[in-house]
Amino acid sequence: MESLTKKEEAELPHITHGFLKRIHEHWGWVVTIGVSVVWFLIIGSHYVYALTFISLQNDFDASATLIGLIGSVYLSLGCCLSPVTSWLQRHYSHRTISILAILITTVSYVVSSFMQSLVILVFTFGVLSGIAYNFVYTSLHHILVCYFPSKRCRAPIAIANVGPTIAMLCLSPIVEKLLSLYGWRWTLRIQGLVICVFGLLACTVFKKPPVWKKSEKQEEKKSHSHSGYLTAVLKLPETWIFSLATFLTGVASTFLYVYIGSYIVSKGLTEEQSSVGMTVCGCGSLVACFIGAVVIDRISFPTIYLLPVLSVLTSLTFIILIWVHTLVPVITMCLVVGLLRTGYNILILPPAVELLGTARALEAGTLSISSLGAGYIVGSYISGKMFDAFGSYDIALYICSGIYLAAAMLALMAPIYQRIFARDRYMVDRKFTDPQNSEDLQVPNVQYEYLLIERESVI
Repeated sequence: MESLTKKEEAELPHITHGFLKRIHEHWGWVVTIGVSVVWFLIIGSHYVYALTFISLQNDFDASATLIGLIGSVYLSLGCCLSPVTSWLQRHYSHRTISILAILITTVSYVVSSFMQSLVILVFTFGVLSGIAYNFVYTSLHHILVCYFPSKRCRAPIAIANVGPTIAMLCLSPIVEKLLSLYGWRWTLRIQGLVICVFGLLACTVFKKPPVWKKSEKQEEKKSHSHSGYLTAVLKLPETWIFSLATFLTGVASTFLYVYIGSYIVSKGLTEEQSSVGMTVCGCGSLVACFIGAVVIDRISFPTIYLLPVLSVLTSLTFIILIWVHTLVPVITMCLVVGLLRTGYNILILPPAVELLGTARALEAGTLSISSLGAGYIVGSYISGKMFDAFGSYDIALYICSGIYLAAAMLALMAPIYQRIFARDRYMVDRKFTDPQNSEDLQVPNVQYEYLLIERESVI
């Protein structure tokens, strides 16, 4: 890709001072910090919903199923609304969408603090916050890609994702203290005010990203693109096998996001100790982010084979969670939970792309994230109903463990099916050294796969 045109460069503000000029020249990194702050405020605040879950349970004396539905609706919408956000990006700027998300979150928190019904809270807290989550997550991912085209976006995206992880570390003790002093209603109001003030300030750095010109070779590649990718992908059996594996993972993972705080209290520990557990989960997530950033590009075998391993390990973790009862073992398992759930989030996209092909990366990501979001909705019903029926999470943990084993088998079946019954589509093991040069690629079936097609929606 070439740099900005002369006309576009002339429209940029002229900065003469050396320090400010350097900041202007590297504005993408300022945007990266702004993205990290916004994700810290909006996504990070909901990472500690498990603590608010306990207060809502004590205040309303309601079923764990209904209270858990609030968090699962948020997670589900955060995954499933990407097509809507993509449509907004074609009509409005990243700053406008982010400001809208900040205001929606603020209204969600403040209005929810006055609600007297959990059913209404599902909408005011779950639905509205979920919409805002997807707005900032999808649109701000896109702005980073605009500022850092191609592989240059990996480091900025990794840095931006540190924001929600740090939020889990920092906000858990703060939110627990606010809940103990002022209750969940005033806690939501305080969070809403903080998100509004600092979120709007962070949005000021989201300037219109540079428009990069395409070379003639890239324009020629674009001319060979074709529509109907998603429809074609949905006709493949391996797509449904892998999507079902992702769906089941979402069902079981709901427990790790929504019910983990209540689980700690159900073991006879205090709410303060539950806050410590959430903080330790954040430590595990931070470790997973570091390992993922260092290791994932150096793995010498297809990452799709890591998913069954990760699912089996998580299944074993659920079994161990049943038999631990004291503080130190429970906190230790929280570290493992944070490590495994973030590890899966890091791996959710690469295996799908390996299975369906590089040219179908957009469709692969959409299907994976949407399947995961659909699973979150079902997951709240399973975990909550088991707790309401038996007074503990033991049965739910056994079920979630079995679901993870089923997900592991399905994740392994997808590439095996492709290798045995559809070898013309099998690309999981295919390696290439320079993805920028399509001549180096040997595709098993040219009619099936068109690799490395430039997508206009990416830039």
